[in-house]
Amino acid sequence: MQNAIASNKIGEGIQLVQQGQLAAAQKRLASAKQPYKGEALFLAARIAEQEQNWNQAMSYYRQYLSEDPFSVHRLEARAAFALLRGYRSDPLLADFLYLVQLRDQYALTQMQQTSARLYASNPSQPLAIRGQLLVAHSLLELAQQPQQALQLYLTTADATKEMKADWYIQAMFGAVFSALRSNQNTLAIDLFEQLQAKLDSRWASQNSLLARSWQQRVDAMAFMLKLNQDAPPNTTSPFLWGVGARLLLDSPVGSGQNFTPIWNTLEQHGLNVKSVTLWITQDSDWHWLRADLLRGAHAKGYIPMISYWYFGDKISPEYVQANRERYLNEIENKLIPLLQDLPQAYLILEPEFNKNGIESWDGWDPLMLEVMALIRKGAPQVKIGLGLGDWDQPGSTPSYASAYNSIEASDFVASMLMLSSYTERAHSAPDWSGWVRALRLGERLQKRFNKPWMLAYLSIASQPNWEAQQANELEKLHFYLPLLRQLGLFALNWFSFTDEPLQQGWFADAEQSFGLLNAEYNPKPALDVYKRLIEQHELDSSIPNVIRFDVTTASSSVLQSLKIDLALTHWAQWKIVISQGSNHWSSKGAGESATLDWHGQMLPTWATSGTVLVNLVLNGQATKQRQIAWQGAFNNDLAINENIVLSTWQTWQRETIEQLNAQQLGKTNSGSLELVFTGLNPTQLSGLYIGLVDSQGYLQTLSSTGYAYENGSDTAFTIPLSDFNNDWVKYDNGVPVWREQPSEPISIVVQNTNQQPTAFKVSRVRTLLPNLTAQPIIFR
Repeated sequence: MQNAIASNKIGEGIQLVQQGQLAAAQKRLASAKQPYKGEALFLAARIAEQEQNWNQAMSYYRQYLSEDPFSVHRLEARAAFALLRGYRSDPLLADFLYLVQLRDQYALTQMQQTSARLYASNPSQPLAIRGQLLVAHSLLELAQQPQQALQLYLTTADATKEMKADWYIQAMFGAVFSALRSNQNTLAIDLFEQLQAKLDSRWASQNSLLARSWQQRVDAMAFMLKLNQDAPPNTTSPFLWGVGARLLLDSPVGSGQNFTPIWNTLEQHGLNVKSVTLWITQDSDWHWLRADLLRGAHAKGYIPMISYWYFGDKISPEYVQANRERYLNEIENKLIPLLQDLPQAYLILEPEFNKNGIESWDGWDPLMLEVMALIRKGAPQVKIGLGLGDWDQPGSTPSYASAYNSIEASDFVASMLMLSSYTERAHSAPDWSGWVRALRLGERLQKRFNKPWMLAYLSIASQPNWEAQQANELEKLHFYLPLLRQLGLFALNWFSFTDEPLQQGWFADAEQSFGLLNAEYNPKPALDVYKRLIEQHELDSSIPNVIRFDVTTASSSVLQSLKIDLALTHWAQWKIVISQGSNHWSSKGAGESATLDWHGQMLPTWATSGTVLVNLVLNGQATKQRQIAWQGAFNNDLAINENIVLSTWQTWQRETIEQLNAQQLGKTNSGSLELVFTGLNPTQLSGLYIGLVDSQGYLQTLSSTGYAYENGSDTAFTIPLSDFNNDWVKYDNGVPVWREQPSEPISIVVQNTNQQPTAFKVSRVRTLLPNLTAQPIIFR
C-alpha cells in the first residue's frame, strides 16, 4: 500500500513538472527514498532539467534508461538525454527548453513570439532553428493550423537551404505534411519533388548516412500523395464505430459497486456506436466473463468485439513456450464456450504481439494457426484477426513477419493507436504523429495482405493537461478517415468509454485517463467530437444484400430445431421473426452474419406441428421470408400468475418437484427454461437477472437482456440450460464464495439489480428437457 501511495505521488510529480509547477513536483519527489529508482529517477531528471542542472539531469536520465523501464517516460528520457548530450554547452539550451515548456502548457501564442525573437537574434544557431521547427510542428499538430505551419516551415526552409545540416530537409518534410493537411495537393507534390531533389543532390553524397535515413522516411510517406488525390472509397458499407474495454461499468468507476451494462451509459450519453469491446487478459476473473452479457450486446444492437490478450506485455518466445498448454487449454475450455453460441463476434488475438522477440520467432505462426483452427471448429461464426503494434520505423522490416501465414489465414487484421502528451512531447516529427503511423501501417498491410483492417483500439489520454488535445486528436479524423478507409479500414474502437482510476500499464500515470467520460461519468470534450465523427462519417447505412438466408430443420435431444444461417454484404441491425398464426418469437442482433437455433418457443403459446414463417428484418425493413414445416408437441407450460415487486438485490424463486439434473447443466442439448413476465418495464430489463439457485443458496444468474422476446405486454426469456456453465456463487458478508457443482434440488430464481423496485407478474414457466417434454414442472 505504501509503495502504491509513493508511486501515485511520483506520477503526480511528473504531471506537475509538465504543468510548470516545479515546487509542487519537488514535494512529490521528496516522498521517494534515495537513491532514486524507477519513475522517481525520471522525475528527478525532469526537475534537474527545469533547474538547468544539465549534468545532474543527464546522470538521472542515464540511470533511468539503464533500468530499461517499462514506461512511456522512456521515450521522453531518450529524447531529453539526446538533447542534453548534444547541446548542454549551448548557451541557447535554456531558451529552447523554455519553448518546450510553453508547448507543454499550450501557450502557443507566447511560444511563437518567444521563438521568433530567439530566431531573429540567432538565425544560424541550431537551437534557434530547431525552435522554429518545433513551433511549426505545434501549429500543425496541437493547434491544427496547417496553413500557418506551412508558412513557417517554408520560411525556415528558405533560410536554411544552403546549410550543411539537414534543417532544410526537416522544414520541407514538414511543409509537405502541412500542405496535405490543408488540402493543397498540387503544392504538396511540388514540395515533395523539391525535397527529393535535395536528396538527389551533392548534399546527399556529402551526408550519405543521414541522406539514406531521410530517403527511407520520404519513401515511406510518398503513398500519402496518391491517397490524397484519389477519390473517397466507393462503398456504402457503414463504418463500424465502437467503444469499450468492459461490458459492466461500476459507478463511480473503480468502486466495484452499482454495476450496469455499458449500453445503458451509451444510451444516456447518446453515443451511437455499432460495437462494444470486451478485453480478456490472463488476470481476468472468468467467474464474471459470461456469454449472457455478449448476448445482451447483440440484443441491444451492438456486435461484440473481444480483445483476447492472454500473453500481454510479458510476451516473449520463452514465455509463450512455457505457457503454451495453459493458453490452449483456456481457449478450448473457456474462450470457445464463451463465444460458441453467439450469433457473431469479432475476436482480436494477442494485441501488440509483435515485440520482445516474437517478431522473428518461427514458433509464433504455427501457434496462431493452431488457435485459429480450434476457434473455427468450436465457434465458426466468430471472425478472427491478429492485433499488431504500430511501432515500426519507416523502411524497417515489419515486426509482424513472424505472423505472415496466420495473418493470411485470418478474416481481418487489427492494429492499435495509443497517444498521450508523453508520447507526443518526445518528438516533433510529422511522420511520427499517430494518424500518419496508422496510415503507414495500413498501407503496408494492404500491400501485403489486402485484408479488411480494424483499428482495434484507439486510446488518447487526457492527462496531464491534454483534455483539449484529446478532442483535438479526434478532430483530425475528419481529414484522415477517408484516407484510412481507402486502405481497408472498416472499424474503429475507442478504448475506453470511461476513465479507469485503477488501471496500470506502459502509459504510466496517463493510463487512468483514456476515457471519453471521467470516473464520475462526466463527459470530456472528446465525447462530442466522437459523436460528430459518427454522424458525419457513418456513410449510407443502406440495406445490405443478403448473401445467404438458410432455414433448415435439425434433430435434437428435445424438440426439433430450426437452424438459421444468415450472411450479408455488410453490417446491419437484424431481426429474425418466426410466426405461426398470432404466435411469434423474435431475436435481434447486429453484424454481417449470424447463426441461430430455434426450438419452438413463441408468445403467447408455443408453436405446434405445422408451417412456420421465418422473416428477416434488416435495419427495420422486412427483407426476406422463408416458409418451413416444423414438428413438435410441447406441454410443459405451467401458469403462475403471481404479481411481485422486487427491491434492489431481492430475489424471487420457486423449487420444482420435477428436478433439473445438475449433471446436465452447462452441457450441449441439455434443454432450456422459459419464464413469461407480464407488465415488465423495458427500461428495467438490463437490471434483471434470471437463473438457478441450489439448496445451499449458491446461484448462477444471467443477464436477461440477451434472452428476451416480446409480444404485446408479455416478455419471455428463453434460456438454454447449456448457458449455466459457470461456477456457482454465494456471498458471505459481501465476499463471493464459489463452487463448481450445485446441490440439488435446484430452483429457478429471478434477481433485481436495478436501483429501483421492479414490479411485474410472473405469468408462466416453461421447460424443455431431454425425454421429459410431456411432464410439467410443478411449483410448491
